[in-house]
Amino acid sequence: MTMEYEIEPIRGLPGNLPKGEFIVWQGSPNWQAFARAVFHTRLVIAWFVFVASLAFVGGGTGIVGAITTLAVAVLGLGVLGLFFSPTVGW
Repeated sequence: MTMEYEIEPIRGLPGNLPKGEFIVWQGSPNWQAFARAVFHTRLVIAWFVFVASLAFVGGGTGIVGAITTLAVAVLGLGVLGLFFSPTVGW
């Protein structure tokens, strides 16, 4: 059984273009560029790194606080790395 959009001579178009017409641009949005522009993800990452470093330096909780802060920072960076990894494709 053939679906409606399985047979497309040009991706996204139901048929060939008429004579004299051509495609100027055909593409799709980049979600990573969109996230950087709209949600300022680099600024948010920098803010969390700054806050984590302040907690690490000025925490005053000793080695347990330092290890906890480091563990949370590594976990957060791991989640961000997974979220923004090009292999995930979200």
